[in-house]
Amino acid sequence: MLLRSTTLFLNAAIVYFIVLIVALIVTGGYQFELIGVTLSSNRIDPLAIGLTIAGGLRLGLRLGPGNSALVFASCLLAIGLAELSVRMLSPTMAVPGLVQIHQPSDLYGFELVPGSNGRGMFGENISINPQGARDAPFIEKLDNKRIVAVGDSFTFGIGVELEDTYVKQLESTLRKADHNIEVLNLGVGSYNFWHYLEVLDNRVVNLAPDLVLIGFYLDDLSAPIRPTSVIAHNPFEQRIEDDFTASALWNLVSNLWTRFETRYRYRRGYEYLAGIEERKNHIGGEKPDHIFYRLQTGSMDAALYRAFSTAVDRLAAWSVRENVPVVVVFIPDASQIHEPLRQSVNRTVADEMARVGIEFIDTTPAFEAQPDARPLYLFPLDAHTSTSGHALIADTLAQNAFIKKLFR
Repeated sequence: MLLRSTTLFLNAAIVYFIVLIVALIVTGGYQFELIGVTLSSNRIDPLAIGLTIAGGLRLGLRLGPGNSALVFASCLLAIGLAELSVRMLSPTMAVPGLVQIHQPSDLYGFELVPGSNGRGMFGENISINPQGARDAPFIEKLDNKRIVAVGDSFTFGIGVELEDTYVKQLESTLRKADHNIEVLNLGVGSYNFWHYLEVLDNRVVNLAPDLVLIGFYLDDLSAPIRPTSVIAHNPFEQRIEDDFTASALWNLVSNLWTRFETRYRYRRGYEYLAGIEERKNHIGGEKPDHIFYRLQTGSMDAALYRAFSTAVDRLAAWSVRENVPVVVVFIPDASQIHEPLRQSVNRTVADEMARVGIEFIDTTPAFEAQPDARPLYLFPLDAHTSTSGHALIADTLAQNAFIKKLFR
């Protein structure tokens, strides 16, 4: 009787997990209430594990102890051979899900590691050139025209391939009119405005640009002045350690799944549909004291805005001294879309750039003009811009009259 009950239970569990997996594939994610219990799923891995366990136990009951042990040993052998094969072939997809591309820096606090490469947190390829930038190796400028882009993770391109960043999409668009144009990417995740000024002084001047493009995100306003004491550290060190696993086979499967999940993130059903509204609620709704909301609404301390004015003066002085025009492009957070109150930071930055004669391009109207802004971000996985968002930024820049005059 016990054996029969166990068999029926396992059969029901197998059917249950199969139905949920099919439902997940069809809907991309679901959430509903059944007899007062909320049922939801947006990941296939726990369902696959449940199906594997239930199926394994059911098979064990059918085969008996001896045959079950033989099947188990055969599975272990197959996994071992697969692990060995992956290690011998050593594909880049088999490295840990995150690679260490940062190192401490006395000048910037941290910087990219020259020559490092591997996978990013969303499965994207990351390759840092010998000059410490996410780009192809920089070569000496001859008769070509050169734009250098400076910025944070939006410019660096978290979650997208290098060629899909707005930097490289802009380069591709401009090259249709002039093949001698190149756009170099000096974006580094988590850099702020004071970092940009240091990068201009210590890196950009050596690249002889015809134009500097600064990708401005709202939190760049939070740190406009270099700290009195810069501590050399790697803020991403622990994240890499947490992601490390010694199994090459596991890394391969995990990275493939991550890449698939990112590529088809819009299949994440209810989570994807709620992305922007949840972002607005997280920043300002449930958390009115969130620093992003305070930055958005212009409610930071007056001293911060004075410091930003000082930093903008330094930016303008650099532009005049080096005789290199600067364009500042504002990249909106999703929570700012169709929210005039949250766009106070846009107006602050615009006014400051106008005060010193620096071209300012706010891409927020272009984002708001889209019928649905959700595909422009990596929701529900992340709030950074997607390939479509980067394309929109690149197109907005390419259509700007100031840039057209310089490069067309």
